[in-house]
Amino acid sequence: MKPMTLVILCSALAIAGCGDKNDSGQSKSESGSLMDQAKEMTNNTTDSMKDAAADASATLNEAADAAQESAANLAGQASAAADTAVDTATAAAESVAAGAGEMADNAMATAQDAAGAAASATEETVADATQAVQAITPAAGEATAAAGAVAPAMGAADFDLAAGQAVYDGKCKACHATGAAGSPKLDDVVNWAPRIEQGMDVLVKHALEGYKGSVGYMPPKGGFTSLSDDEVAAAVAYMVNEVR
Repeated sequence: MKPMTLVILCSALAIAGCGDKNDSGQSKSESGSLMDQAKEMTNNTTDSMKDAAADASATLNEAADAAQESAANLAGQASAAADTAVDTATAAAESVAAGAGEMADNAMATAQDAAGAAASATEETVADATQAVQAITPAAGEATAAAGAVAPAMGAADFDLAAGQAVYDGKCKACHATGAAGSPKLDDVVNWAPRIEQGMDVLVKHALEGYKGSVGYMPPKGGFTSLSDDEVAAAVAYMVNEVR
């Protein structure tokens, strides 16, 4: 502000120095008027600058206050958002934990049910198997008794050879005429001799129950379980009689 005042004063002095010396009184008067005008301009300029500075300061203060208020609002919103996020995460974790617990309980219950069902099924299976064995046992005894009844040391001629031939032709011939599965052929005296020496009771027993020798295999009743014991015995007697 001082340089501006000096400029104005110098300008006024220069103006005041111009003119005729004879008009010095008038010049002094005009110079005083110019000085007053320069001071007034200086004062006005100073006041304007002071007002501008005050306005700028007020504006800066308002801006600072607004910025501080905005920062406080943002901080509050961020804190609220953080709290909401924490609450949401906590609720989600609790929900997942509850769901996992419920799933574990359901899985345990299912496993227990399955184990109970398996145990029950096993007990029923054992009971059924026991009943089956008990049912088979008398039948096995009867079969053994039947074999024993056929077993008396009788010759082949004591059986119904005609019925035996019919069974042989319809069932037994397929193996004993070809030697399939190691079966002794009907005309193979060498292979039949050691078998015949065992007696009719052993031959009939093997034919009824099945027998596996060193060569060949005889399934029970030749694989024709629908045949009666008497029909099987008659077929054996027929074959023994033919070999002799």
